[in-house]
Amino acid sequence: MRRYVIPVAGVFLLPASGFAQEVGAADQLYAQAKPMAAPAMPAKPAMAPAASQEMRKFLVFFDWDKATLTPEARRIIATAAEDFKKTGTTRIVATGHTDTSGSAQYNMGLSIRRADAVKAELVRLGVPAASITTIGRGQEDLLVPTKDGVREPQNRRVSIEFPMPVVAKPAPAPTPVAAPPPPPPPPPPLKWAVTLGPWYGYNIKETDKGSNKQSNLVGADLGISYYATPWLPITVSQQGFNTLDTSNDDGWGGRSTLGLGYEAPTGMVKPYIGIYGGGVYGKGVQDGFVAGPELGMKVDFSRNWFMYAKAAYDFQVSRNSWDQGIPNGGLGAGYRF
Repeated sequence: MRRYVIPVAGVFLLPASGFAQEVGAADQLYAQAKPMAAPAMPAKPAMAPAASQEMRKFLVFFDWDKATLTPEARRIIATAAEDFKKTGTTRIVATGHTDTSGSAQYNMGLSIRRADAVKAELVRLGVPAASITTIGRGQEDLLVPTKDGVREPQNRRVSIEFPMPVVAKPAPAPTPVAAPPPPPPPPPPLKWAVTLGPWYGYNIKETDKGSNKQSNLVGADLGISYYATPWLPITVSQQGFNTLDTSNDDGWGGRSTLGLGYEAPTGMVKPYIGIYGGGVYGKGVQDGFVAGPELGMKVDFSRNWFMYAKAAYDFQVSRNSWDQGIPNGGLGAGYRF
């Protein structure tokens, strides 16, 4: 009785023409077969590669009814051996096959001899014999399906298979995101403003030339402001007015003041408060120095344009008592620059 041992192997032989091919990935390896008392159909156990491995597969082809290696077959086996040594794995499988010319029993023995020939060459090239499993498949699992009795070169082969670790590709570097450009610097603050609008004043006590009457003062108001800071305006105001039949001294007069204020930085609507001093002169008033407080509000329509409304009280210093001054006010438009 002849006995066939199926060790681990992993190369394919070439036909006489020297045909050999290398296949990138295979789906199964066969487990080591136990010794057999007679040629038999070995089982085909499957070995799934680990998630981080792929199966490396080489095919070596043989001449008809031969189990000897051609030079091209030896070259393919040498390539398989070198790749196997680089993997760090400990298992390689060589599976022999035949075509359908000949009996099934004879072809089973021939496929085992072909697998053994590949194993011997692998061992000669430095692959440990204990790492090699050989399997005979006979005329089963044909690469090219044929009828019985057909000499097909591609079916006379040995497949060499072993797992090869898959090197994880590094994650692509994140695409650099350009930093947003810095915001533009804020525009410089506007330092000047000019205002113009109607003005009204009520002189509570007019005593010139023996008159003891009140007087209504109606005219125009012109102002020029310089902003020492965005909230601290210094303002020069000039009013020209005429009295309206309320005094024995009716006619044209004027009022000139210099004031310091605080303008609240509250957005579009800006209340303000200030104090001023100056003089009044002309018809309908007692000529002299005046001083007092001023309250108002400015409403912005743009960076430059605004409207204003204001009210003030002129205390006529050294002329009348504090309750005999000139309450006054106005509204109009302004322009900053």
